[in-house]
Amino acid sequence: MDRSRRLLIGSVIAIGIVLALFAVTWSGLGIQDDRDKDYKKISSNIDKSIQSLRLGKDPSSYLQTAFRSYSSLVEGENFENNSQPDKLDEEIKNSFSSLLGGGGGVKEADVQELDKKITLMAGELDASSPIAFKYSSLIILGFSISLALIANVLCQRLVDWKQVGKLKENISDWRKKFQQSRMKKGKKKKKLELEDKDYRKAQKEIWGISIKQAVFYLTFFVLFFGWFALVYGDWIVVWLPFDWS
Repeated sequence: MDRSRRLLIGSVIAIGIVLALFAVTWSGLGIQDDRDKDYKKISSNIDKSIQSLRLGKDPSSYLQTAFRSYSSLVEGENFENNSQPDKLDEEIKNSFSSLLGGGGGVKEADVQELDKKITLMAGELDASSPIAFKYSSLIILGFSISLALIANVLCQRLVDWKQVGKLKENISDWRKKFQQSRMKKGKKKKKLELEDKDYRKAQKEIWGISIKQAVFYLTFFVLFFGWFALVYGDWIVVWLPFDWS
């Protein structure tokens, strides 16, 4: 299989992946189930409270919002006394109460423990975050790799790289000859000076090709970040393994 055929197959696969991931992220925007909406809000605000703690800020407002969403999640649920969901519900409410009354003494480990309990409760209630948010980092990674491949294939197909190589070679030869003839006089130097127009023309062509490449990549860059800003604008996609603040 030749290189052009491999590129074509790769680009078709990449386009398929992009379309599939686009459909997944699109579905994440239209959550219909109230429980799923509440659980997504809880997860988002719990993450924001952790972020606030890492930045040295008060997480109370996010915890209060998360508690309201949790109350909405379990509203109308009749848990049997001493059942697992009933005990879990009591533990979660006690944790919220403790954290909200903790003032500046809230610890990240306590918030993370609360998050685990809420995840267990969501499982009991068949509530979950959409795939678009559950695997957001993997989706963004897949999107970026696929779009980079598509942009690369477009550059390969729409740019005459043989001509580019020839132009670069001509420019390199001209520079060497001109460098050698700088201290000389006569017809050879004049001839090279006359060829300066061709040299500049070749430079402009290479510059134009570079701009064309930039347009390909920037177009995908703008579309990529614009779409994900819409989908994940208020969502923490991934935690850094270090304190960047």
